[in-house]
Amino acid sequence: MPKSTEKAARLLCINEYLRSGKQINLQSLATEFMVSKRTIQRDLDDIKAFYANQIVRDESYKSVYFDNKTNTYRLK
Repeated sequence: MPKSTEKAARLLCINEYLRSGKQINLQSLATEFMVSKRTIQRDLDDIKAFYANQIVRDESYKSVYFDNKTNTYRLK
Protein backbone atom coordinates (compact mmCIF):
# COMPACT_ATOMS: atom_id res chain seq x y z
CA MET A 1 0.00 0.00 0.00
CA PRO A 2 1.47 3.43 -0.91
CA LYS A 3 2.50 5.64 2.00
CA SER A 4 -0.12 8.29 1.14
CA THR A 5 -2.84 5.65 1.27
CA GLU A 6 -1.52 4.35 4.60
CA LYS A 7 -1.52 7.86 6.05
CA ALA A 8 -5.01 8.64 4.77
CA ALA A 9 -6.38 5.41 6.25
CA ARG A 10 -4.62 6.12 9.55
CA LEU A 11 -5.99 9.69 9.70
CA LEU A 12 -9.52 8.52 8.98
CA CYS A 13 -9.28 5.82 11.64
CA ILE A 14 -7.85 8.19 14.27
CA ASN A 15 -10.52 10.77 13.47
CA GLU A 16 -13.22 8.11 13.83
CA TYR A 17 -11.80 7.12 17.21
CA LEU A 18 -11.98 10.76 18.30
CA ARG A 19 -15.51 11.29 16.95
CA SER A 20 -16.73 8.18 18.75
CA GLY A 21 -15.45 9.55 22.07
CA LYS A 22 -12.44 7.30 22.38
CA GLN A 23 -9.44 8.65 24.28
CA ILE A 24 -6.25 8.32 22.27
CA ASN A 25 -2.89 7.32 23.67
CA LEU A 26 0.11 7.96 21.39
CA GLN A 27 1.93 4.74 22.26
CA SER A 28 -1.07 2.47 21.80
CA LEU A 29 -1.86 3.99 18.39
CA ALA A 30 1.79 3.82 17.35
CA THR A 31 1.75 0.13 18.21
CA GLU A 32 -1.59 -0.45 16.46
CA PHE A 33 -0.46 1.21 13.23
CA MET A 34 3.19 0.08 13.47
CA VAL A 35 4.55 3.63 13.26
CA SER A 36 6.41 5.92 15.65
CA LYS A 37 4.76 8.02 18.34
CA ARG A 38 6.05 11.06 16.43
CA THR A 39 4.11 9.94 13.34
CA ILE A 40 0.91 9.71 15.39
CA GLN A 41 1.65 13.16 16.84
CA ARG A 42 1.96 14.57 13.31
CA ASP A 43 -1.32 12.86 12.37
CA LEU A 44 -3.02 14.49 15.36
CA ASP A 45 -1.56 17.85 14.31
CA ASP A 46 -3.12 17.35 10.86
CA ILE A 47 -6.48 16.51 12.43
CA LYS A 48 -6.25 19.56 14.71
CA ALA A 49 -5.58 21.75 11.66
CA PHE A 50 -8.59 20.23 9.89
CA TYR A 51 -10.89 21.08 12.80
CA ALA A 52 -9.41 24.59 13.02
CA ASN A 53 -10.36 25.11 9.35
CA GLN A 54 -13.86 23.77 10.03
CA ILE A 55 -14.33 26.40 12.74
CA VAL A 56 -13.55 29.13 10.22
CA ARG A 57 -15.81 27.70 7.52
CA ASP A 58 -18.73 26.27 9.48
CA GLU A 59 -18.50 28.18 12.75
CA SER A 60 -18.78 24.83 14.54
CA TYR A 61 -16.33 24.25 17.34
CA LYS A 62 -14.48 20.97 17.69
CA SER A 63 -10.89 20.60 18.76
CA VAL A 64 -8.47 17.91 19.77
CA TYR A 65 -6.96 18.48 23.18
CA PHE A 66 -4.57 16.67 25.50
CA ASP A 67 -5.93 15.54 28.87
CA ASN A 68 -3.06 15.63 31.37
CA LYS A 69 -4.93 13.50 33.90
CA THR A 70 -5.37 10.52 31.57
CA ASN A 71 -2.38 11.21 29.30
CA THR A 72 -4.66 10.92 26.26
CA TYR A 73 -6.05 13.04 23.43
CA ARG A 74 -9.78 13.65 23.04
CA LEU A 75 -12.20 15.55 20.85
CA LYS A 76 -13.90 18.48 22.54
